[in-house]
Amino acid sequence: MVTSMGVISVLLLIFLYIQIIEFCFCSADSSSSVACIQRERQALLSFKQSLVDPPNRLSSWTGEDCCKWEGIFCDKITGHVLELHLQNPYHGYETKEEDYKLGGKINSSCLELKHLKYLDLSLNGFQGIHIPKFFGSMKSLRYLNLSNAGFGGMIPHQLGNISSLRYLDLGSSTISRTELRIENMQWLSCLSSLQYLDMSVAYLGKAYDWLQVSMIFEGPIPGVLRNMSHLKFLNLVGNSFDSTIPSWLYDLSGLEYLNLSYNYFHGTILSAVGNLNSLTSLYMVHNALEGSLPRTLGNLRNLRELDLSFNKTWQRETRTDEEISLKILDLSKNLLSGELPDCWMNWKLLRVVRLGNNNLTENIPNSMGSLYRLLSLHLRNNSLSGVLRSTLQNCTKLQTVDLGENEFSGSIPTWIGKSLSKLLVFGIRSDKFNGDIPPELCHLSSLQILDLADNNLSGSIPQCFNNFSAMATNQNSSLGNTYSFYSGKFPETALLVTKGREFEYSYTLTLVTSMDLSGNSLSGVIPEELTSVIPQSMSNLTLSHFNLSYNSLSGRIPSSTQIQSLNADSFIGNPELCGPPLTKNCAGDESEMLDDGGKDGDWFDMESFSVSMALGFVVGFWGVCGHLLFKKSWRYAYCWFLDDMICKLRGSNK
Repeated sequence: MVTSMGVISVLLLIFLYIQIIEFCFCSADSSSSVACIQRERQALLSFKQSLVDPPNRLSSWTGEDCCKWEGIFCDKITGHVLELHLQNPYHGYETKEEDYKLGGKINSSCLELKHLKYLDLSLNGFQGIHIPKFFGSMKSLRYLNLSNAGFGGMIPHQLGNISSLRYLDLGSSTISRTELRIENMQWLSCLSSLQYLDMSVAYLGKAYDWLQVSMIFEGPIPGVLRNMSHLKFLNLVGNSFDSTIPSWLYDLSGLEYLNLSYNYFHGTILSAVGNLNSLTSLYMVHNALEGSLPRTLGNLRNLRELDLSFNKTWQRETRTDEEISLKILDLSKNLLSGELPDCWMNWKLLRVVRLGNNNLTENIPNSMGSLYRLLSLHLRNNSLSGVLRSTLQNCTKLQTVDLGENEFSGSIPTWIGKSLSKLLVFGIRSDKFNGDIPPELCHLSSLQILDLADNNLSGSIPQCFNNFSAMATNQNSSLGNTYSFYSGKFPETALLVTKGREFEYSYTLTLVTSMDLSGNSLSGVIPEELTSVIPQSMSNLTLSHFNLSYNSLSGRIPSSTQIQSLNADSFIGNPELCGPPLTKNCAGDESEMLDDGGKDGDWFDMESFSVSMALGFVVGFWGVCGHLLFKKSWRYAYCWFLDDMICKLRGSNK
């Protein structure tokens, strides 16, 4: 009996449990069908009415249930509007991005969306209108993105009233007349919960005249930021900060991304930088920082990206015997000197190494061959010397190698063609390499840029250079030669010398093809096969470059449409070369002209042209005027036409 009662009790409990579960699921199902609040629906319609929407992106904003409209996300239980996603969906697609921009005005009706937590208006075209002050009354907002949206004027301090804000992006990727300005940053001190702050103005690469445009911030970094203990992302690119980096900045231990690039920061990087132990990305490009790099940078175990290029740092103290997680290291265009450290076996995750334009000496250390994941190696314009270390052949994923303007010597290693099969860019300009060009280089079928200029190379040009098939194909500019990392895309760069001038390419690098063998002692004839490497459209594609000048080449320049479209500068300095595009004729050229008709043929062609032109004029003239002269209906029609045109002209003048 007791046993039976126990079984019944268990069954009842199971039944009740099932009922509860079904009730929960039914509640969830019924809540999913909850329509939006009518008051909020009307607010959204008023908001839409004030916008200019040429691409008709908001065409779905019809019907009773606004929760089903594009870009609207509602609470599934209450029906309140929680998120408004109106960012341009075509960011990065240049032809579409302009066509899909919203504009107009921001209607204050959005204040009715009292539960709104997320508002994204980025990448639109509001043509300089001010950020509405009433945004400061939207107290529920946690995410506000107005970046690259065309807002201008003064940033309203009322934004400081949104105390719940976690994410604020007012950044811009271009300088424009509609740029945002700010009187002070005191209002930021009220946003103590902020985790992401982007107030960048511009990131303009190598443009130096952008500083003439009025900036947002000047002087030191405002101290109001020191109280933002939750801050994880801080981007202050492209302002006019002119001070040392404040010591309190190193106390923001929660920072994961810090970008102070394109300012006027000076002084040294303090050893307290080691306190930023959450940091994954550190960018301080194009400032005036100097002194030694602190050893404590090696303590940042989470650091993935370090870019301190374009500064005045002159000493390295960052040697470490422990493994680090760095993937990008860019210390180019500084004042670093001495030997490269021989501890690269502890940096095995590195993808990009840029140490060009410094004063580094001696040879590449053997341990650099431990960088099995390395994609890009830039050591250009140092004083490195010796033969290339064979350990580099272990870096089989390399796509770019630029060792130009150093003092490397010996022959070009054959293992470059055998082991580095993924190379897109290979440059050793202005070094001291000698000997023949190894035919093994012909294995590099993906090569876009080959720069062997200004060395002591001799011998003939390998006939197999026609294997560089990537040079002859049309490059795809939409792909972009970039590397994707934590903070976004990191562009590859390449430096080309054309007519004595240096040009650096980055985002347009996929459009560039170049072969420069000038300034050597190459001899023999130019292989016919080389013509297949030159793009068919080279005369129109200004980013393509081909140079064999100042060698000891001889014979006739191969005749092809591509070759003849090149400038003669590509072949000058070879006394024994002849034929177009050079003005020097090859032996036997005059007799060939006579065989083809010589001057008589030229005269006949000119006479034929003159006769044809005269005949065409006579036929054309009498074909029209003859009909007017002998056909009365044509004469009347023509006169009526002239009379009508004169009347219209007189009427328009009145």
